Amino acid sequence: MLINTLLNSYSRIGLLLPLCISLSFALPRSAHSEVPPMYVVDMQRVVEQSVIGKAAKNDIDSEIKKAKTKLSVTQIELEKLKETITKQTSLLSPDALEQKREAFQAKERDYVRQAKDIEEDLRRKGALRIEKIVEKAESAIAKLSEKENYPIVIERGARLVIYVDPKFDITADVIKALDAEKLS
Repeated sequence: MLINTLLNSYSRIGLLLPLCISLSFALPRSAHSEVPPMYVVDMQRVVEQSVIGKAAKNDIDSEIKKAKTKLSVTQIELEKLKETITKQTSLLSPDALEQKREAFQAKERDYVRQAKDIEEDLRRKGALRIEKIVEKAESAIAKLSEKENYPIVIERGARLVIYVDPKFDITADVIKALDAEKLS
């Protein structure tokens, strides 16, 4: 069955390939030479180097610092509680010791849940901030493309663009336009 599918695909390709080749020769030479230039933008660089990108990173870093402080306070409380339980092991009845251990485990689960919630919240907030920056960058790219008559602008990606001549990389221009928009 797989072989039949592959053979059918190859036979279609075999029929289409001569058609494509003949069409390419049939086009006038001017159609071949009028390929518009493509410009690229490294959106990662735009997010990292623009004023609003740096501000967003500072905000996120500040929130991470606050979250770490909050979690470290809870972690210290858990360590103290564990030490208390360890010290009281010989003094407490088995039932009382079990209750203290259960209370500790419940607080530990709350701590883990709280850490996961904070991490997820920070990830979501960061993604939203990056999304807003990208939207503003896309708007700046559209304005810049209209102003400079860039016919095609694509995002530079790891798999999409392997090499680009620096004269076709407009990332710096986009950052300048985005920063100018932010300052005005």
